[in-house]
Amino acid sequence: MGLLPLEFSDCMLDSPYFRENLKAHEKQLDQTSTDIKAIIKDIQDVLDAAKILSKAKRTLAHSLSSFQFDCLGTSLTDDEVIISNSLREFSKILSRVEDEMDKVLEHAQDKFIQPLVTFRKDQIGSVRKTKKDFDKQTGKFCAAQDRYVNLGSKKEESLAEAAESVRHEKRNLTSSSLEYVYLMHVVQERKKFEFVEALLSFIQTWSNFYNHGYNIAEKSSSYTEDLKSRVQKTRENYSATIEQYESLKQKMLTGHQDPGLLNRMYTRQGYLYVLNKKNMIGASQWSKHYCQYQSNSRILTMIPYNQLNGKITTTETINVTSCVCKEDSTEKFRFVVSGEETNNTVRLYFHYDVNH
Repeated sequence: MGLLPLEFSDCMLDSPYFRENLKAHEKQLDQTSTDIKAIIKDIQDVLDAAKILSKAKRTLAHSLSSFQFDCLGTSLTDDEVIISNSLREFSKILSRVEDEMDKVLEHAQDKFIQPLVTFRKDQIGSVRKTKKDFDKQTGKFCAAQDRYVNLGSKKEESLAEAAESVRHEKRNLTSSSLEYVYLMHVVQERKKFEFVEALLSFIQTWSNFYNHGYNIAEKSSSYTEDLKSRVQKTRENYSATIEQYESLKQKMLTGHQDPGLLNRMYTRQGYLYVLNKKNMIGASQWSKHYCQYQSNSRILTMIPYNQLNGKITTTETINVTSCVCKEDSTEKFRFVVSGEETNNTVRLYFHYDVNH
């Protein structure tokens, strides 16, 4: 329900009804000031949250852009190329949206917050300042009336002075009352455009931001729809692909195929233990190597490596001239390989455990 109007003519009469109506307007203005202060805080909270969200989205865009989306194989299908590049495209979409958010936040304080602060401080503040003058003039007028009433009848000169004082204070009160009511009207009228304009700018800016995001999505729709189709096709092929993997895995488990013969580039390959030269006398010390042998070129490649904590550091290559193999009483095989390494003749002692 709206407030009763404040008439300028009521300032002249200054009736109890006028005073009660004035109190209702004052209460409403105080509530307006409190509400605007809360709105300012809420808008500031929205802006602060937007800054945090925008920063998080920028971080996400960077993570998407730098993500290494590797696929199996040395050559990729068209679908795999597009899918592997999709995260970088997502990053670009997010970044373009946040570019607009940067524009929103750049001038947000001046466009949204400051106009509300100024309205509350200047407009409502001026009314409150005038109210203090109005209350002061009311006190002076009432005091002048009290002095006039309490003067004796024999003091005619004093009565005349008191009556003039009452008239003077009445004029001052009326002037102050008119100014007060005038500013009450001013703040109510300015609230309709100055206050609402600031909020309208805030709402329109956010609407424009969302519309900008929608336009970016529309421009990217052909890409996202194509990507969606390719991803769906990959999903549909998943079962068949996994079935092939499962079949191959079972074939490897049950086929009893010698893994040393899988790669046709090498005649034989696998792990061997090499006796360190410096430990030829005394306790034997064996070091694990991954060895690859090519019979055509008679080249033996040795890589010191252990699966537990292995790291490829060096690779040795030997031109094999002879190899002697024997099985000892422990059913372990040992090899003595003679060969050339950088023009030096070498003899290497290998050990192979059939259980490994």
